[in-house]
Amino acid sequence: MGLEIIEELKKKKNLTSKELSEMSGVPLGTLNKILNRTTKDPKLETLKALSKVLGCTLDDFDDDIEIKDKKETTLISNFNKLNETGKDEAIKRVSELTEINKYTQEENEIYTLAAHDDGLSPEKSKERLNKAKEIFKEMDEE
Repeated sequence: MGLEIIEELKKKKNLTSKELSEMSGVPLGTLNKILNRTTKDPKLETLKALSKVLGCTLDDFDDDIEIKDKKETTLISNFNKLNETGKDEAIKRVSELTEINKYTQEENEIYTLAAHDDGLSPEKSKERLNKAKEIFKEMDEE
């Protein structure tokens, strides 16, 4: 998408160039040069300031990055709109979701095998060990 996203997001948020300049701290002349494509490689600090006000990421300004996962981009964009309390809560909730099997991806599953005596009968221990061997064998076959 590139730098033209600045104009698109500015319009979407109903901001004038002057308002965006004031909110971001980016001088109006600099902003106008970016919008008119006179400046094609603005400073990182300028882009950071604009992305914060526009609610986007720095990756959104890069033509070379192919957006592989729109959901991830949406998540990050929404995360950036939150204040610090909201960000802390979002991190907590996403972390909680990763501990629920139905919300995690199979390829990221981690299998553990305890190497201690937890009071199981020898038959039950052998059953668990065989189950673990089956799981690891299936994983190797994939």
